[in-house]
Amino acid sequence: MQKERAGKWPRVHIEVLKSTYMEAGVSTEKLTKNRELFFVFMQHFMSRLAHGGGDAEYSFEEVSTQLERLRKSGQLGKLRARSDDLAHPRKRKPASHLFQDL
Repeated sequence: MQKERAGKWPRVHIEVLKSTYMEAGVSTEKLTKNRELFFVFMQHFMSRLAHGGGDAEYSFEEVSTQLERLRKSGQLGKLRARSDDLAHPRKRKPASHLFQDL
């Protein structure tokens, strides 16, 4: 991979990063603490850049720093709770209430 670039990222790369982050549904804190998870995230992000015709490569540090900047500036948006997130399952009413009138 190339060493860190000086200056700003191209706008399209930032948009792809934000989109990849929202699709992943994993907080920046979890991503940066879990190296394997971050590796998978990076593969997906770099694949999306490559499919868009770009040839840029970013280091883990560059992506982590950019995600942190976007988070602090409020540009990442809030993640929605995902039904498949086993760490934080949705609370649901028991189905028994549906049969009370029968």
